[in-house]
Amino acid sequence: MTASDRKRANDLSMALGCVIYESLILAIAIRMWRTRKSRPKIPDLNWGEAQIALELILLKTRALVDFLGSRGNNPDDIRASDFGYRVTAGFKPLPQSFREAINRRCAHLSWMRVRQSLPDFTEVDEGVDAYATNVMIEINSFIDAATAAGIVPSLDRHKAYLRALQKVWTQVI
Repeated sequence: MTASDRKRANDLSMALGCVIYESLILAIAIRMWRTRKSRPKIPDLNWGEAQIALELILLKTRALVDFLGSRGNNPDDIRASDFGYRVTAGFKPLPQSFREAINRRCAHLSWMRVRQSLPDFTEVDEGVDAYATNVMIEINSFIDAATAAGIVPSLDRHKAYLRALQKVWTQVI
């Protein structure tokens, strides 16, 4: 193994740790959303902890879908294709209208948000949950493929994230 090969393997190991972290946050957000929907709302607002979890689900789902679909023009983006991974045939990309709604509602402050009333995500929350769960299924396939190829987390915190992800995922699915 050359020095370049070792560097590449180390980079992939670190990148896998980053993917595991994002996946763990998404899995925790899904669990929080499901368990807090019936919790009391914040006084004078029509939302509470479940809304915070839902917005986090939207952001992390978008990030992981971009990763899986190897979307993006930034050469610094980590992509599933960097690992030689191709999404399964059943994986559906994020619909463009949904991506735009996430961008305008959660990821960016936009003038479109000022000019046009955006949909209340609570009206589509079951669809969001189902799509995010499908993304997590694909991410788990990716993690399994990476580890089977010998790419494993090298940092102790990344190993802890993987153990936590496996535990939380069993509670979500």
